[in-house]
Amino acid sequence: MRGQLDQIARTGSAKDGTSKGEYSILSGTGTYANATGTGTIESAPNPFKGVSLLNIKLVIKTAGS
Repeated sequence: MRGQLDQIARTGSAKDGTSKGEYSILSGTGTYANATGTGTIESAPNPFKGVSLLNIKLVIKTAGS
């Protein structure tokens, strides 16, 4: 299974070291051909300096799903 999500629109913000946003999946190729969907991204608790940890949730709909 090979493919990629080609067109993803994102909105959001980064403030005071935290990030939060939303994704809209518009299309893909291969396994993800004609994919659509939504998602969210937000900063996760992080014990490490100089590293960003993120919680990312994507709900991807493909042909046959």
